[in-house]
This record gives sequence, structure tokens and C-alpha cells, in this order.
Amino acid sequence: MNTAFMIIIFIVGACIGSFLNVCIYRIPERKSIVKPGSHCFKCHSAIKPYDNIPILSYMLLGGKCRTCGASISIQYPFVELVTALLFVFFFAHSGLEIKELIQFPSSSIILLFIFAYVAAMIVITLIDYRHQIIPDRISISGILAGFLLTMYRETVADTTRFILAKGLFDSFVGSISGAAIFYIIIVVSRGGMGYGDVKLAAMIGAFMGWKMMLEVVMLAVISGSIIGVILLITGLKKRREPIPFGPFLAIMSLVCMIYGNDILQFYLKTFSFR
Repeated sequence: MNTAFMIIIFIVGACIGSFLNVCIYRIPERKSIVKPGSHCFKCHSAIKPYDNIPILSYMLLGGKCRTCGASISIQYPFVELVTALLFVFFFAHSGLEIKELIQFPSSSIILLFIFAYVAAMIVITLIDYRHQIIPDRISISGILAGFLLTMYRETVADTTRFILAKGLFDSFVGSISGAAIFYIIIVVSRGGMGYGDVKLAAMIGAFMGWKMMLEVVMLAVISGSIIGVILLITGLKKRREPIPFGPFLAIMSLVCMIYGNDILQFYLKTFSFR
């Protein structure tokens, strides 16, 4: 039964990934994510429903527009596939069974919050990577959603295994401390980071609490430094060319939401001085 349900989650995730592609393209351009409908960027012809099936249509069309033959970015099936796989992965690690979702509807609502968080981090990662901005409409809404989820979890039986804030105070302190860390970095470095990182860190703290937020920041700094060095050595980035930090925060927050405690225990055992 769970296998069939995971297939359904995969399909739903791929469809949501298709919508995320719209958000990734249109939000930085300040365009509506609702109108107009999906269309070819070159010939502007509307994409027919049978040519708009996530992942599958790209493969059947050979990555080209049916009308004008223009190439379709590989980003589209990539985002759809990643979203689908992450939704399945997070459900598999939630500790939930279908009977629990029926028995405890509150767990279903929490799972929907987590799926929304995953979707937001995908959009933030791609937009920050391409445009070096983190849209306020996502991060500020995410902060409020983090507080709302925490308050909701305090009133219901949370049977999920996600690593989240332990209470509203933890959520609030996590949000404030996350924002404070990056605000201080901006002041000290005189603009070494953007205010989008401040609000993204606040969003992560609101969902995960202050302790896990600090772990996310630490892992983001480590992974960002490693990738930065590799890019400099390979010549893909120049010394003074900025590297967006948002994707590292977003990705590490997803990692820590599932493996945060395991990573912390590994660190303590590895670097124990006893």
C-alpha cells in the first residue's frame, strides 16, 4: 500500500515541480505565476495539456517545442524530477504509514507543511543561483508558516520524525538568531552577503529552532567553502565573483531536517577530546 502511495506522491510532486518552474522563471521577473498559461518562450504559442505532462512530455518531444522546434531548458524536467524524488524521500523518512495519516489527520497537515517547505527551498535555490536574489514573498511567508506550524504542532499529536522547533519559543529564538547572525555578517563585511540571506536564515530558524539552525549555518559555511575553492581552482569562478549562499542554506536545511541529529552525534564522537 505504501508503495502505491509513494507512486501517487511522486506524480503529485512532479506536477508541483512543474508549477515551481513557473515560479522560478516568473517571480524574479515580477510576473504573475497564474497568467498567462504555460507557453513557449520563443514563439509564444500556448503549450497543449498533452505537451505539459511533467518529465514525460520533455522526453517525448525530445526537449523541443512542438510548434517552433526551440530547445526547452533541461531545468524543467530536472526540477520536476527533483521535486518528485524529494517528496517521496521526505515521506519515506517521516515515519508515517497510510493508516497513521488516516488515524492522525494532524500528521497529514504537518506533512503538507514540510512538502511546502521543500518546494520553497527548491525555488529559493534556483532563483538565488540564477539571479542572486531570494524573494521576500517566499522567505517572509516562510517565517510566518514556520511559526504557524510550530503553534499547530504544540496543539496536536505530532507522529512525524522530522527535526523541527521544539516549541514556539524555540521557533522564535531560532528565527531571531538566524537573522541576527547574517545581519552581523553584512555589517562586518560591509555587504558581503545580501538581506535575502537574513530572511532565509530567519525562515529556517522558525521551522527548525535555534540549535538546528546553527547546525545548518555551520554545514552551509563548510559546504560553501569547499564548493567555492573547487570553483576557483577549476576557473569556473573568479576570485571576486560572488557565489550565492542561499542554495547552501536551503540544501543543508533539508539535510538537517532529517539527518541533523545524526550529523551532530557524528561530530561529537569524531571530535571528542575525552
